[in-house]
Amino acid sequence: MRVIGLDLGTKCGYAYTNDGKVRSIQSGVADFSPRRDEGGGMRFLRFRRWLSEFVHDPEDTIIFFESVVPQAHRGGTAAHVYGGFLGILSEFCESRSIPFRGLPVATIKHATGSGRSGKPAMLGAAFTKFGPVDSEDAADALWTLSLGLKELGENDGEF
Repeated sequence: MRVIGLDLGTKCGYAYTNDGKVRSIQSGVADFSPRRDEGGGMRFLRFRRWLSEFVHDPEDTIIFFESVVPQAHRGGTAAHVYGGFLGILSEFCESRSIPFRGLPVATIKHATGSGRSGKPAMLGAAFTKFGPVDSEDAADALWTLSLGLKELGENDGEF
């Protein structure tokens, strides 16, 4: 089974495992930043296409994502973009019968011992636990994956 952790956003962090082990080498960032002379919906079309390519076998996949409450976004644009990505992820999973679940940000941030940790602390903790991590978004995805596996009972019980 492939388990995926996502940190939804324009720079979408992702991590995955096929064997229940979380490794930094199986993580990264997919950049959906708007490109010059492109309509506002193109980032969402590229995200949908990326999901289609990334999810090889819908029948053998579970997706966890970092669930952000609207009040946590610092600006209106970020909230709208997150909502767009969440809508596409929801439709994508529902139409393919892929189980998916949001995990609260504060719960994920407990990886550092505090539910209020900033991105640099999350990156440092991910580096210590999983090895070299390319970005804060990938670190959040690794922690989301780790917590998802813990909920499934498929990791060592450590967070």
